[in-house]
Amino acid sequence: MITPHPHFVVDADGRPTAVQVPVDEFRALVLAAFAGGRLGVVEAASFLGVTRPEFYALAAESGISTCTYTPASVEAELANL
Repeated sequence: MITPHPHFVVDADGRPTAVQVPVDEFRALVLAAFAGGRLGVVEAASFLGVTRPEFYALAAESGISTCTYTPASVEAELANL
């Protein structure tokens, strides 16, 4: 299993692992990991070397929602108004 780390990718034993992927493919992998809930906004933006607003724009351009509210969390937020 490969685990994302803020600065590099590590294997199951925590050792840094080098991976060479073309930039466009890497962007697609990061966006897919974000869309699948495997990466948060901060991690995804960090992997791509962009700011959070820039990542939101990339996600929107790719048709990926950045809204992570569930029906239950919306209800909880509304109850606190």
